[in-house]
Amino acid sequence: MDAQTLYHKGVQAIRERGDLKRGHGLLTRSLRHNPHNDMAWVWLVRTVQNPQIQLDYVERALRINPANHHALHIKEQLQTQALAPPTPPPITPPTPPPIPIPNQPTTSNPVTVASVTPNNTPPPASTAPTVAVPVTKAEKKRIMLLMQRAEDYLKTDNTEAAIAQWVKVLAIRVDYEEALAKASGHLWQLYYREDARELIGRAVLANTKIPTIYMTALDMAERQGDYAEAAALRERIASLPNADDELLVTVADYYCQRFQYEPAMQFIEHALEVNPNRQKLLLRLGDLHTELYRSQTALTYYDRAVRLGTRTTEGKDADQHLLRAVPVITDRERGSMILALREAAGFALFLLVMAWQDAGLNLLALGPQRWVGVLLGFVGSYLLITATSSPQQTPIAAWLGGHLPDHAGKRKHDEFHSKPGQAKPDPTQLPILAEDTRLMLGATGAFVLVLATWLVFYRSIGIVMDNPPPYLPW
Repeated sequence: MDAQTLYHKGVQAIRERGDLKRGHGLLTRSLRHNPHNDMAWVWLVRTVQNPQIQLDYVERALRINPANHHALHIKEQLQTQALAPPTPPPITPPTPPPIPIPNQPTTSNPVTVASVTPNNTPPPASTAPTVAVPVTKAEKKRIMLLMQRAEDYLKTDNTEAAIAQWVKVLAIRVDYEEALAKASGHLWQLYYREDARELIGRAVLANTKIPTIYMTALDMAERQGDYAEAAALRERIASLPNADDELLVTVADYYCQRFQYEPAMQFIEHALEVNPNRQKLLLRLGDLHTELYRSQTALTYYDRAVRLGTRTTEGKDADQHLLRAVPVITDRERGSMILALREAAGFALFLLVMAWQDAGLNLLALGPQRWVGVLLGFVGSYLLITATSSPQQTPIAAWLGGHLPDHAGKRKHDEFHSKPGQAKPDPTQLPILAEDTRLMLGATGAFVLVLATWLVFYRSIGIVMDNPPPYLPW
């Protein structure tokens, strides 16, 4: 039902059937949808017996419509009754009145504490300790009772009474997260935005260590355009030692959505000053520098993230960034014979194409001499590759008397990440060919390649030798 329908049904329940409880519930639901209906506040006065609560409802109606003569008349009556001498209490105790919606303060300052509890509630929550102070058994029992009462009130659609129970919990622990979230959330939905911010502000003033409370305060400040307060809250969030990394990244992304990359990076760097081992923040900072084309700076942050471990998702992502930018030479690559044979096969394929061209583009006319040249090209290139780029092949290096390098496994981890942009060699545990052996293999390979080239191009070379061009000296 819409606000107007709920209002009419509430008035009908009060006026025609005298059902004050149902009328109170219907009018309250109507005011949730439209809190600016001054007559709904006037009719709500009839559903309670407490003069303080009645006066609160009347003043709310007058704030909406100062010319409401019904509200003015009721206010005058209530003020007259307040000046009259007290009457003896009734023989039977009255039914406890419902708890009112907290007063809406007239100031926009979110941390100015206003009266958000009835007269018979505990002291203001701003005087209560935070959850950092352990609760006693009696306090824990009291909190559980109040939270249960609040849930019971919600089941009967009496949100105001539920809010009052949560506020009582906050009088015990100002930043009791569940009570604070529910109280501020319902107040915000009821359009008592300043009251909601005030409850959150009390916890912030008490220096709570719960990051979500700061995030809620930040969201509320942003929604109401209080950007100075929002900026101050971000600084406090960055300074929290136990702030969740996801929360910090969310705050940084808030800046990025507005293309404020420098403030976003400053915020993350501030958080890293508090705890430099935040892998998610290091990865995000590296990504931001990458987006700004600062690749070298980005690599330093990816490197810091990798040093914290590569078992996490963030560590794996940072490692992938480093691998794409800076290749890593591992023992798997050093000792792979397949890689060396693949390179040699590539050169042999090149010689085969040249032999095909020398034979007049006819494979059948290659002849045994050219095929021997292609085979020798494969052998020669493999020997040359073994002597130069692959001197640690397994098991070739061990067969030819290779030995483990003196520095193997002794380099500090920092040395492998100290020069972004260069290949990073991992510590090796594979033997390497001696320099004399490598020199001999290199010379043999070069000679075999020259021979292979002559065999592949013997027809072309013969033509050039028999009919030298005029520019050749012979």
